[in-house]
Amino acid sequence: MIEHYEIRKINKEQILILYLSYDYEFASDFKGNSLLDRINNFIRVSKLKWKGNKIIFVVGGIVLGSLILGKTATPFQKSNQKFDYVSAIILNHHDENNNELGYSKIEIDEPIILEEEIEKNENSETDKIQNENTVVNNNSINQNNNNNFVTKEEIESPSPIIPEEKLSYVTIYRTNGTIEIIELEQYLIGVVAAEMPAAFNIEALKAQSIAARTYALKSIQDGKLLTDNEKTQSYKDIGQLKVMWGANFDNYYNKIKKAVEATKGQVILYNNNYIEALYHSTSNGYTENSYEVFGYSFPYLMGVNSSWDINASSFLRETTFSFEQIEKILGISFNQDTLIEILERNDSGRISRIKIDENYYTGIELRNLLGLRSADFDINVDTDKVVITTRGYGHGVGMSQYGANGMGNIGKTYTEILKHYYPGTTIKTV
Repeated sequence: MIEHYEIRKINKEQILILYLSYDYEFASDFKGNSLLDRINNFIRVSKLKWKGNKIIFVVGGIVLGSLILGKTATPFQKSNQKFDYVSAIILNHHDENNNELGYSKIEIDEPIILEEEIEKNENSETDKIQNENTVVNNNSINQNNNNNFVTKEEIESPSPIIPEEKLSYVTIYRTNGTIEIIELEQYLIGVVAAEMPAAFNIEALKAQSIAARTYALKSIQDGKLLTDNEKTQSYKDIGQLKVMWGANFDNYYNKIKKAVEATKGQVILYNNNYIEALYHSTSNGYTENSYEVFGYSFPYLMGVNSSWDINASSFLRETTFSFEQIEKILGISFNQDTLIEILERNDSGRISRIKIDENYYTGIELRNLLGLRSADFDINVDTDKVVITTRGYGHGVGMSQYGANGMGNIGKTYTEILKHYYPGTTIKTV
């Protein structure tokens, strides 16, 4: 399955990079030449604006092999006509210890003619590297000093913005085991519907649409697979939305569709690059610095005020644990006399360090272990149970969805919402 592609200019040569999914079955494809059929169909359907003669296959960020396109006189055609066609496939083989075993070459008996004729420019760099024999040597597959394939980043740094022709479709890996290819804007409707309550202010829904679009395109650019759950962005198809919304389906669907269409093509940029468009449900009144949660820092993912969340229905929650549950989860002894000390809270009010008897934890560690809604919490020990009160819901980084709704309710526009939660960024239509 071809997930997406890039066209990169390297040494004045246009190279097509095809990103294949992990489950691509090369052996079965080669038997019937279906891989070549898929390449042909993909180029035709995608209407690629590509004038090169080299294709590189990438799986999981690793260059798996390359393919050279050549020119030849084809049957029933004039000999001076030139067409792109698939002529050979080169694969590099490694053993289980990643030691190089050598190359194998797959010859193509009949050329696969592509639709678009090569521009007749005898002096072009492309024509110089095309020849009748179309021999592929070891240099056809880029390697580093360790005899491993280089990653796509080593070929050339990715462009800050994905070309327009790549914005049409996305591939979603569903939790039911299926792979769905869907038009980007239609995908965003399913994401916004799954990620944000449809009853929210329309400006908040617009802000969510742009954040979700930016997240998706940044993921595609980085070679990350999009799922339909919290591993990336949640997504629900129309059938799932009908079940979720029931009689309100038409009203809610059209509202979210309107928000997505009103922001079509708009993305969030910092220094002309897609941002890490992180978002969460509800802050504790202040968003979190990304470094506190993920260990990396960006100027646009610093903590900002989000006092609108305090009035959200999701702001406060109580979770109760028995002593036995705490002992089993944390692997420590726990009773009514156990000493709990909150040693430090960070600038956003979330717990940085907490001590339970002689055991030390970060707030995020304890949140993850106990499945808490937030790293801002208080712990009260009763005679036979532990009551933990949390403020906010989610990691707290980036845009707060309930905060965005609160801003929309006081008249703020979606651009004001996004610039508040992602300071220093710009919004641009791709």
